[in-house]
Amino acid sequence: MKLRPHTGLRAALIRIWLTAGIIACLEAPAAKAASTISATPNPVVYVTIGQTQGTTTLTWDAGADKPNAKVWVSVDGGAETLFANTHKGGPTAAPIQIGKTYTFKLWNSTKVVVWASVKVTTKYFPFIGNIKPDPRGTYAKINFTTKDSSLPIVSVSTKKPLSFPLVSTKDEKTWSQPSDIASTNFAQIGTQHQAQLNTLKPSTLYHYVISAHDKKSGLWFKTSGTFKTFRRMVTVNFRKLWITDDSDDLSAGDLRFGFYINGQPAAKYPSGSGYASLDTGDQKTINRTVGFTNAKPTLTLKATGFDNDVGFGGLDSTGANFPAGDPNLGTGEGKNGEWSSASQTINVDNHDPVDTVGPIFFKLVAKGAHGSDLEFEVHGEYKISYAP
Repeated sequence: MKLRPHTGLRAALIRIWLTAGIIACLEAPAAKAASTISATPNPVVYVTIGQTQGTTTLTWDAGADKPNAKVWVSVDGGAETLFANTHKGGPTAAPIQIGKTYTFKLWNSTKVVVWASVKVTTKYFPFIGNIKPDPRGTYAKINFTTKDSSLPIVSVSTKKPLSFPLVSTKDEKTWSQPSDIASTNFAQIGTQHQAQLNTLKPSTLYHYVISAHDKKSGLWFKTSGTFKTFRRMVTVNFRKLWITDDSDDLSAGDLRFGFYINGQPAAKYPSGSGYASLDTGDQKTINRTVGFTNAKPTLTLKATGFDNDVGFGGLDSTGANFPAGDPNLGTGEGKNGEWSSASQTINVDNHDPVDTVGPIFFKLVAKGAHGSDLEFEVHGEYKISYAP
């Protein structure tokens, strides 16, 4: 109770102390923002063994009170070189060599004080691997793996893809136009993948791009390559000749036939020179098979027949001036005999994802016209296959 007389003085001193503290706080300069420097991505990821360099993007700010600050860089602890002569900058790309460590420092003007620094490393991350294209004639299968579960997309084109980063934070464009892509398909979700690309053209070089998104890192990984589809091969068999009208009323016709593919001789009957004595209803086995490598999308099959009327049944053993040997022969008659022909153009440009097509049967039917009574049929088949 003896201290009571001092209570008023004590309160006054407390009030003075609090007031001084508030004024000091109000007059104190604001705290300065810390200097910063950052690099993205870090580490720099590379996804193929052959890749030698990547890129990171630097952003820095020493602060307005440090206008003379500069950014210096060293590689694997070596001597520093000037990277940027400004106290603030970015985003600025910096090349990063694979397997090296880069240290970026934000120094003061005299290189006495480091305001901020960042160390950039590299990392090998083969997210897409074990790529094995399996091309066929009209389709291709591409087998590959991913490091983690993903649902990749595979696209192919006859055009080269655009330049794109092998790893990115977004799905980068790979071709200029959607119409540039010949085929695209998803591969199975998981880590083991196979994508089948259909409606391809035979004997054609294709560029493929595999795009896979990694949910763990949020990154898109891409890789590219080429393959060539198999050649189209077509075999045609002229199997049977059937005489439906020998054109001679009282006797067998003296006949000769030619068989052609795309205007080129493929077979003849009889196989030697001269003519064959054939009557209406006669059937003869031709069984002549012709194969084509790198076959065109269409084949024109043609059969021509000639009835020799010289000497009424006499055989021309030489076969000289044989009109049926002309692949352009049509239907008509002349002083030496009558002739007729039949042709058919078949489309072998198959687009189905199969390794073989056929056998597919065909029938050429020659009808008499323009004074010719010679009529016949040719039966056969053709088969499409593909080979490297």
